[in-house]
Amino acid sequence: MVVLRNIWANYRDESFISQYLSPRLMRRMRMFQLHDDPALAEGVRVEAIHNERGYRRIRRELARRYDVGWIDPNIEVVDVDLVGDRRLILHHHVLNGRLLSEADAKRVLQHLADLWGYDVLLREIGPSDAVLKEHACSPRGTALVPGITGRRNIV
Repeated sequence: MVVLRNIWANYRDESFISQYLSPRLMRRMRMFQLHDDPALAEGVRVEAIHNERGYRRIRRELARRYDVGWIDPNIEVVDVDLVGDRRLILHHHVLNGRLLSEADAKRVLQHLADLWGYDVLLREIGPSDAVLKEHACSPRGTALVPGITGRRNIV
């Protein structure tokens, strides 16, 4: 039980896999990596097996499936004009060319704009710092909260 507590306290899922998934365990579990591309006429292709060359690739790909930084979008606040129009500017750093879903981005930005009370702009940034796509949203109707000066409330 002490070993498990140590693992729970000191490792995330992907770091645990990278640290403890050994070639011996892969061979014992008969692990391998498949590539299923509908565009290929041959069908399913074995990408890596549990040999000396393949075990690192299998371990890396399996760990990547649990890495939050690889799965979830990396979106950060990069600027806000507190003196001027108060527009909030966000950047999404695109991995592997995977842009955000248009509908999801619109819903999230609308909610964020409603909470912020001002315009929100999201830029999707590619590997060479090029802007691949932009999403913008304005808050829905806002009104001052009675009795509290300067505070806004969504109506």
